[in-house]
Amino acid sequence: MDGKAYIPQAMRTASDQFHSDIINSDHLIASLKLCTNNLDFLDKFKKALFYGKELPEMMQSATNGKLNLKEFAAEKLPVNGEFVIHGIIGVATEAGELLETLTKTMIGEQGLDRVNIIEELGDVFWYMAMICISLGVSFEEVMDLNIEKLKLRFPERFSATRAIYRHIDKERDLLEGGEPK
Repeated sequence: MDGKAYIPQAMRTASDQFHSDIINSDHLIASLKLCTNNLDFLDKFKKALFYGKELPEMMQSATNGKLNLKEFAAEKLPVNGEFVIHGIIGVATEAGELLETLTKTMIGEQGLDRVNIIEELGDVFWYMAMICISLGVSFEEVMDLNIEKLKLRFPERFSATRAIYRHIDKERDLLEGGEPK
């Protein structure tokens, strides 16, 4: 499946509900800011780990952990294990940049920056490619599996009940290549 075919298949299962009446917008904005700050913190570690950028002094004592990342990547992860670490952290930090754009829009600091969102999505794809390479899977395979999982979860269309009360075991069986039980 290519990206053009994937989008309408995936959107078939998108929620058509928007319960803004049950959310306190100030709490949501505070949560977005907290996530953004934490992911910015993670981004500093990513830049130190993969780009050699020095950590700010206040963060340097946090690097004396017991886990040897090079050994971990070599022993516990597939070929190019560093790509898995880099890719997963990268997806998270790019999500932080998307959250920051949304937050700035919500608080009225800027209008929705479509160009920036598209640029950040491109970065997410780049990091996802790193993960795919390491796992030996293509974007197409990931998209195909995701659509099959969504069809299992939402046979007709989106359902809030099915979104909340999922059959994780059946989905896992499908993703592992077996028949859902």
